[in-house]
Amino acid sequence: GHPSPSRNPYNLSHSPGGSSAGSAAAVGSRMVPMALGSQTVGSVLRPAAFCGVVGFKPTFGRVSRIGVIPMSETLDHVGWMARTVEDVAIVLQVLAGYQADDPHLVDAPVDDYVRLGAPVAPRVGLLHYYFERADETMRKSALAAVERMVHAGAVIDDLRIEVDFDATFQAHRAIQGTEMAAWHRGQGLLEHLDKYQSRTRAFLEGGLAFSGVDYHDGLKLREVTQEQFRRRLEDVDVLLGPTTSHTAPLLTENFTGDPAWQSPWTLTGFPSITLPTGESAMGLPTAIQLGAPAWQEAKLLRVATWVEGVLGVPMSAPVI
Repeated sequence: GHPSPSRNPYNLSHSPGGSSAGSAAAVGSRMVPMALGSQTVGSVLRPAAFCGVVGFKPTFGRVSRIGVIPMSETLDHVGWMARTVEDVAIVLQVLAGYQADDPHLVDAPVDDYVRLGAPVAPRVGLLHYYFERADETMRKSALAAVERMVHAGAVIDDLRIEVDFDATFQAHRAIQGTEMAAWHRGQGLLEHLDKYQSRTRAFLEGGLAFSGVDYHDGLKLREVTQEQFRRRLEDVDVLLGPTTSHTAPLLTENFTGDPAWQSPWTLTGFPSITLPTGESAMGLPTAIQLGAPAWQEAKLLRVATWVEGVLGVPMSAPVI
C-alpha cells in the first residue's frame, strides 16, 4: 500500500499503481518488454491497467513462487506485465510447470500457450457488480469495449453471478491479514513492529486482530465463491468487467488504487488478464479484465488474443 518512487508513464503526476509499480512503469514506458510482479489482491493487474499494458495472473499453483517473500501463503501469485497477449503467453510457456520443491505447485498438464490456434468470437459473461460501482470513465470505457466485441461477433450472457462481492473482499482481507501476520511472527519480526512503515504495520496489526473464526469463515466463503465462479463459467468462456474502479490516482493522493476489482480472481485462484481499452479524456489508460476457469489459461489467452485484435488499441506512453 505504500506509494513507490515510480511514476505513471502517461502522466508523471499520477501513480503507476501498486505494489508492482516499478514493473508496470518500466513496461509502460517501453524500458523493458516484460517485467515480473506479485499479486496477493491486485498488485499486478491494477498497475498494468494504470500503465496501459497487458497484465496477467495464472491459476494459483501454476507458476512457482520459490524466491518470493510471502505475504499470504494461500493468496500470493507470481504474475507479469508485457506489451501484448502474445508476449504474456511466451512468458507463461517458460514459467509454467511443476517443481517438487514448491509445496504450493500443482502437477497439472501444461498446454502450448503460444500456438493457441485461430481465435474465435467468445461467449462473455459480465460482472455487473463492478460495472455498476466503477466511476463513469471506467464504466463507459468498458461498455464501449463490450459493444465493439458484440459487433465483431461476441455473445454477451447477462445472467448475474450470485456472489456477495463485498463479503468476499472482507474474507480476502481476513485471509491475507492473518497469513501475513503469521509469517512475520514465524520470522520473529513482530517484536520489531515499530520498524515497519505505517501501512505495513497497520496490515500486521489488523492481521493479529482477526480471530480464528474470522479466518475459518474467510476460507469457507472462498470455497463457496470458487464454486459459484466455476458454475457460472460453465456457461461462458470468460467473465468480464472493468479492471479498476478509476484511472490512476494523483501521486498527491498517497494512494496506489483500489484493489477490490481484482480481488475475485486472486481469492478464487482463477487466471485473469487485463487489456488496455484506450485512454480517458485526461490521457490516462483504461482497461478491462477477463477471467477464466482454473487451469484454463489457454482458453483465456485465446479469448484475450481475439479481444486484443478487435479493440486494436496501440498503447504508447507519451511522456517518455
